[in-house]
Amino acid sequence: VEPGDYLENNPAPPNLADVTVALLGNGGPGNRPNIFSTAGGPTFTVFANATLLLANLDLRGNTLSRGLDADGLVALDAVEIAQNAGGGINATSTAELLIRSSIVAANGATAAAISLGDGQLELLYTAVGGTFGTSAAITCPPGHTLTVRNSILFNRNANPTIANCTGATITYSAADGVLSGAGNVDFGDPEQLPALFAQLDNGDLRPTAAGVAAFTDVALWQLGDPAADIDGAPRPSVDATPDVCGADEGP
Repeated sequence: VEPGDYLENNPAPPNLADVTVALLGNGGPGNRPNIFSTAGGPTFTVFANATLLLANLDLRGNTLSRGLDADGLVALDAVEIAQNAGGGINATSTAELLIRSSIVAANGATAAAISLGDGQLELLYTAVGGTFGTSAAITCPPGHTLTVRNSILFNRNANPTIANCTGATITYSAADGVLSGAGNVDFGDPEQLPALFAQLDNGDLRPTAAGVAAFTDVALWQLGDPAADIDGAPRPSVDATPDVCGADEGP
């Protein structure tokens, strides 16, 4: 997919059933393809018998709904989901999600960045932020499976950042509060530290130089982890190397 904006209104936004779809963006920082909708539904809907693979592109600017509804298998690699009025990702009990080197932030005022349902989510080297209002970074009901590693999690209101995710395993990550698990770090209130991120209000959670200082050595790169960040900068290549957590290595 070449750089540019792709409005999915006519035909209607894709409802994927009984298919496997893979989209790979061609572009670099500040020049990525963006797919969005203003027709009233999610930009992508993935039914239980479908698979969606997205890499190196954005789902930004859905004015009436969320970026992604997932009942099936979804893998996101170096994807930005931001500024969608109805939330970032909504998943159900049949959903299986793998999200790596990605950003999910600044989506709506009342919907979670990621609503997991009873599904399964592995979050790796990803930055997830809830907004103002009544949102959260991730919400879970009973029955979920959530694994978070080498990531950044925060909420921009007084509600919990991770809501009802009692079965979550979170390690080597930074959050706006104390999280149980090995190697986790409390970096404080993002409202008091907006200089940590490139553009907090529009969901660009790439770290600034100050952010790199805060997030360096929080992550622990392991064999099989992404070889590059969201913009293609190299990650470590030696097992058990400390690293910058979140989607981006920074400037």
